[in-house]
Amino acid sequence: MAIPRQINKVASTAHDLLKYFEDHPYAFETTEQMAQWWLEHQPYENSLEIVQQALDYLESLGEVSKTSVQGGRMIYRKTT
Repeated sequence: MAIPRQINKVASTAHDLLKYFEDHPYAFETTEQMAQWWLEHQPYENSLEIVQQALDYLESLGEVSKTSVQGGRMIYRKTT
């Protein structure tokens, strides 16, 4: 059974984002900032949606945590 293409994109993105956070342990980034960075590396359609799904997945694994900031935006960082 083939893995749906969207799942492959999310998994690949999650891997890339985790590497970014490991390389930048003090980074605090919004979904939009991560999508902008990621687009420079992997220009997929629906990049904001894919990045959000990847961040949600990493959060579910305990790899990143999110914090609400002014205006209701969320920032993500590597869990220590």
